[in-house]
Amino acid sequence: MSWLIVLLALVVAFAGAALAVNRLRSASLQRQFGPEYHQAVEQKGDRRNAEAALRDRVKQRDGLDIRELTPEASARYVEQWFAVQIRFVDEPRQTVTQAAELVTRVMNERGYPAEGSDDHSTYVSVDHPALAAGYRMAEAVRLGAETATIDDQRQAIQNYRSLFDELLNSRADPADDAAAPGVERAEHDVS
Repeated sequence: MSWLIVLLALVVAFAGAALAVNRLRSASLQRQFGPEYHQAVEQKGDRRNAEAALRDRVKQRDGLDIRELTPEASARYVEQWFAVQIRFVDEPRQTVTQAAELVTRVMNERGYPAEGSDDHSTYVSVDHPALAAGYRMAEAVRLGAETATIDDQRQAIQNYRSLFDELLNSRADPADDAAAPGVERAEHDVS
């Protein structure tokens, strides 16, 4: 009879430990992905499937060889961004497409498989989760450019710019960004 009590106590302890580990994993994913976590839960329909999908994103990202840009490449891209931005007043639709193409080039040079990838936001959401929703919005505007308002296009440019800034200024290992405060950002504004 006492072995049954010991066995039952072990089962209860094991179940409690498993529950605690799951809660810690969930909390860790929520901290890492922020609002992207809740978007994944909404999209997948439940927490377990969403968390599995987010862990898969992290595994995919960890398999990439992400590199930092050289100062020369960063300077070249900043010049290209300014050229794109200047055209916005006269050609907003085309500028949204050009901004998307520029972000894609930067992603490619950094090592993200942006071209030909079904969902670029997968990689954005791992390293830059706060920008993933804005990036998706910008892509939706680009794809529906014929019906997008000028405000939609302006917001898309701003969202692309935010991701562009992060891609130019973030480190190959996102954990290094927290250790490097004061990294200068490219200064530009679309009004």
